[in-house]
Amino acid sequence: MRILILPPKNPDLDGVACALAYSELRKLPWSYYGTPQLEPRILIDRYGIAVDPLTPADAYILVDNSELPGTPPFVDPKKAIEIIDHRPSPDVEKNFPNAKIQIEKVGAAATLIGEKFIEEEVEPSTLAATFLRAAIYSNTLAFRASIATERDRKVYEFLGKFAEPIEGWLMEKRNEAYLKNLEEQLTLDFRYYPDASLGISQLEVFGAEPFLERIEEILGTLRSMAKIHGLRHVFLNMPDIATGTSYFIIKDKRIKEVLERDFGAEFDGPVGKRKGLLLRKQVKEVVKKGLKG
Repeated sequence: MRILILPPKNPDLDGVACALAYSELRKLPWSYYGTPQLEPRILIDRYGIAVDPLTPADAYILVDNSELPGTPPFVDPKKAIEIIDHRPSPDVEKNFPNAKIQIEKVGAAATLIGEKFIEEEVEPSTLAATFLRAAIYSNTLAFRASIATERDRKVYEFLGKFAEPIEGWLMEKRNEAYLKNLEEQLTLDFRYYPDASLGISQLEVFGAEPFLERIEEILGTLRSMAKIHGLRHVFLNMPDIATGTSYFIIKDKRIKEVLERDFGAEFDGPVGKRKGLLLRKQVKEVVKKGLKG
C-alpha cells in the first residue's frame, strides 16, 4: 500500500517542514500540491530538495492541515489515515472518518513532529532538524507571538543539537524577497472574507522601516485587491519580528476604530502600531465582529 504524506495546498514552511521530517521518521514519500509559499521556496532552493512525485496514493497522512479546504483536491478524505495539526478543526472527525487525529494547541505543527523524534528517541537528520526548527521560529514569530508555548521552546532547543542555524539568514532573505516583489507578495498572502466584505493581507517582516517607506504602494495594492474581490474593507497586518511591534496599514476609519478599541493600536495617518505581535488569525474575527456591530 502506498502512503503519501501531504501538507496543505500551497504550503507554508510549517507544512513543508512537517512533511519532509515526518517522511524521514516514517520512511514514507512526501509531496505537495500547488506552489509553496516564499519561506519554503527559499529553503527548497538552498538545499536542493527533491520531492516525491505527486501521484494518487492508497492512503494519506495530512500534516499541518485538518480541514477540507486545505486538502489537495485529489485526496479522498476517507483515505486519510492520520492527521497532525496545531489548530482546532470542529468537523475534523466528520470530514476524515478513518483518520487517527492529533490536534494539539502549540505554536507550530513542526513542534508535534519534533516531539515524535524525542519520544521515539530518533535523531533527526540535519536537513529535517533545520526545516523543523526554522518552521517553529517562523510560526511563533521568534517566540514573540502569543501562540508560542513551552513545548515549542523545548522542541526548538532539542532540534538545535542537529540543525543548521539559518533562522536569521532566512529572515533576511525573506525581507529581501518581499521588498523586491512587494505587490506580488501582498497579493499572494491576501485572504478575504465575503461575509464581512473584508480582506486582509499579511507580511511578517524583520524590520518594518523599508516597508513603511512604501506606504502608497501598499495602499494601492490593497485598493486593487478590494476592487478585484468586491470588498469594502481591506488592510495590511504587518508584525515586525525584530521589534515585537505589530503594524497596520489602512485608510478605513471603521477598521481603525476596531483596532484602536480592541487591540490598543495607535494611528498616525494610515499607519497604526501596537506593542506585541498579532497574526491575521488573531485579528480577523475581532475585526469581522466589529464591522458587523
